Amino acid sequence: MKVCIITGTPVDSILKRDSGGALRIHFIAKYLSKKVKRITIVAQSDQFRLERFDNVTIIGVPIPSLLLRFTKKFFLRKFLETTVLDYAIYFILEANPSFLNISRSLIKCSDAVIIAGSRFQILPIIYSKMHRKIVVFDLFGSSLLLLTRKFGELLRIPFRMLRLIICSIGELITAKLSDYVVVSSPQDKFALIKLMGKEPTRVHIIPDGVDLSFMQHLEHYETLAKEIRQKMFLEKKMLISFIGNLRSIPNVYAVKEIIDRIIPSLRSKYSNLRFHFLVIGPYKFLPRRFLKCSHVTFTGYVEDPIPYLMASDICVAPLTQGTGTKTKVILYMACGKPIITTSIGAEGLGLDHGKDAIVCEVERMADYIAKLAFDKNLRQALGKAAKTKAKDFDWVKRADHFYALLKDIVKYQGEENP
Repeated sequence: MKVCIITGTPVDSILKRDSGGALRIHFIAKYLSKKVKRITIVAQSDQFRLERFDNVTIIGVPIPSLLLRFTKKFFLRKFLETTVLDYAIYFILEANPSFLNISRSLIKCSDAVIIAGSRFQILPIIYSKMHRKIVVFDLFGSSLLLLTRKFGELLRIPFRMLRLIICSIGELITAKLSDYVVVSSPQDKFALIKLMGKEPTRVHIIPDGVDLSFMQHLEHYETLAKEIRQKMFLEKKMLISFIGNLRSIPNVYAVKEIIDRIIPSLRSKYSNLRFHFLVIGPYKFLPRRFLKCSHVTFTGYVEDPIPYLMASDICVAPLTQGTGTKTKVILYMACGKPIITTSIGAEGLGLDHGKDAIVCEVERMADYIAKLAFDKNLRQALGKAAKTKAKDFDWVKRADHFYALLKDIVKYQGEENP
């Protein structure tokens, strides 16, 4: 079987695995490559590039430089909304002749085409249909579901609401044209069937996962974790971590919750608690006032976040918006850390409150942080349960599920069109 993945996610992001979507593309492709004859990814880049990892080939297609410079300048100056810039770039990429020609060539010689991400990818789907190829829409980070969940709040942010409406229309069209849609949580599947009118048999759930290979080197990571705490002079403080791509609006809002609500609550109610927050991820686009908080250290981009998470006492995900399963929470679980998250952060993971993690509203997070800080046994029990549960989210199993789906639908297509 030959598989082509078409995405607007940048090549560098896929290689660095610096966002939930990039992680999903990277590991699904990596482990699918062990089962299929060929797998190729067509993605956005700053120049024509040909990259390989494992048995996966990535073709990077550039956006015309003049259009890119204008788009960056216009959107960043006018709206200061990086996700809007991203979508504008995807629109340009979609109309780029080079991108379309490369996609069309690969589609012709592929058995299945995967459209990865919640972006406009209409023309590649049309080409796939013309050549009678199976199209699977791997929808993560659904704009439509986010729009329906946060409609009231978004009325106060009209420009962002407009962007979500435009992107939701793109999702609707892409989902309608695709043969099958893959989502990462039962909530997403329900929304897709109800809001997009997709047949239930054509919507499949394949949650996000985690790469468990790091567990073979735990001693090494524990040594690195101790060094991190020593360098940051945090040996005697409770270290609470949050990881995320801080270009993502839900993650930015999560950091806002930490700085504006959780930290002030801890300081006022638990003055005897010595704590420090660690925010792991690039912070270039965060408001300056966030960076001035004395109780938070921002690491910037790190190639391997595992040592930082291993150094942590508690991991949090104060997410108030977002869709699908959250790779950050699965990574916390794999590291064996006690987790405090919202119901949105726990979505699709089957976490039992009080057993696998603490699932609560943001308003109660400070209280639970203090409770865990003063109860080492509870921290250890939650961390152990989370680590055991993480084994169900191995990317190898996710890729096996994806391969079984592709194999079945390609076989079915062959029987329908002999």
